[in-house]
Amino acid sequence: MTMHEKIDPFDPNRKTGASRLPSGKLLLACTAAVLLLPGCSFSLLPKEEQIIAPPLVQPAPPQYSTAKVVKKTIIQSVHGTANFIAVGQVNLSFKNPPPGGRISAINAKSTDHVKQGDVLVQLDPGDLNYSLQVAQLGLQSDQLTLNATLQKADATAIEQAKIKIQTDQLNINKIQQQITNCNLVSPMDGVVLNITTKNIGDAVSAYENVATVVDPAKLQLIYTAASADAIGSVDIGMSVTVNYKGQSLQGQVIQTPRSISTSQATPQQPNSQNLYSKSVIISIDKVPNGAKIGDTADIQIILQQKDNALVIPIDALGSYLGNSFVQTLTGESKKQATVSVGIKNDTEVEILSGVKEGDTVIKKN
Repeated sequence: MTMHEKIDPFDPNRKTGASRLPSGKLLLACTAAVLLLPGCSFSLLPKEEQIIAPPLVQPAPPQYSTAKVVKKTIIQSVHGTANFIAVGQVNLSFKNPPPGGRISAINAKSTDHVKQGDVLVQLDPGDLNYSLQVAQLGLQSDQLTLNATLQKADATAIEQAKIKIQTDQLNINKIQQQITNCNLVSPMDGVVLNITTKNIGDAVSAYENVATVVDPAKLQLIYTAASADAIGSVDIGMSVTVNYKGQSLQGQVIQTPRSISTSQATPQQPNSQNLYSKSVIISIDKVPNGAKIGDTADIQIILQQKDNALVIPIDALGSYLGNSFVQTLTGESKKQATVSVGIKNDTEVEILSGVKEGDTVIKKN
């Protein structure tokens, strides 16, 4: 097209300036034009969101588990469960059983009530009954011989016949005693605490414990601690409070590990050094109605007691390098105070100095 040619705006074939530009340059040109428009706030980039500061939250005040320092009676004691045992206890055994003696009868069982003289266990006497009959017949024969000798008035023969009869009688007595030794007899009225677990036909040795009989009317209590240290402060004569099935009783300590030698066993538990080394025996002023061997009772042995003592819970007491301390709370102010302690038990401790009645102490979580 020349300078003098006319442009027909309605000519569909006419070429505009835009169509004469490459498409990439056209896009850049349009974008620049828009950006250069005065007062235009349009932007092709996304707006950034405004950051809102979080609200300020005041921290909650710390929560403490606390307790008051109070005046009260504090008790240090040994307490637990004790068992009733018999005082009059007899262990029975065969002292001189026949050689190879074997059980032929067991006439009692544990918990049976027996009378003095009752036969509890029997051994097979073997040939002893036969030997007794032979000896008795020999005695009869020798008695006849003595009677015939007396008619002859021979002093020597008479004396020899008498000696023979005496010998016969001694032999009979010996055999009878051996037969008697085959019976294990109760020496008193009482209850069978235990009896042999052997069977008929089993052999029994001399002095082997076969049965135990106790007097159920004479009872004591035995308390066995977890360790000897737990009862290390218990002494003979200390008072004991006993509770048996709602009955409140009084007693006293009559035996401690320190009161017996390490080589002897308790009368109630023969050969039980490990048991009595951490046990105390308690006598009761009056045996409660219905109590029997093996029953249990709650006991408390008072070691120390103090009235009007300053007391705090044991879990409010702290210790560091051998020093005791508590943390006190006044309003929201917390501070640490060094204290000296007195009587202590499982739940409470006496404070001798460092705090006063009414102070608030913080307990450990």
